Amino acid sequence: MIEKLCDPPVSCHPPAFSTQDPAAQATEYTSGLHPGPTDEDARADVVDCVVRDIQNSQCLLNVEYSGATCPHVTIQFGDTKDDVGLGLVKEGLVMVDIRKEKHLQKMV
Repeated sequence: MIEKLCDPPVSCHPPAFSTQDPAAQATEYTSGLHPGPTDEDARADVVDCVVRDIQNSQCLLNVEYSGATCPHVTIQFGDTKDDVGLGLVKEGLVMVDIRKEKHLQKMV
């Protein structure tokens, strides 16, 4: 004997649900005080160093000022409050861009 079970009621997805145009999952930022190297190999070294430093750790992101394309930020480690960019400068991977704005003088 075969027993027939009732199918659960099925409804349509709401119009806001769409797999065609997913919303952005990331936000682009750029460094607040150092523009980064122009050489591709040096740039890759900086990216690798930043990823190695902040991977699997809590960090604080501070928007210093808004740029034309994306916000300029500084990153600090959550536990020690050490600046990630300052570590890059100390390692000699980047150079600091001198800024004339008064509110940025304390960072330089």
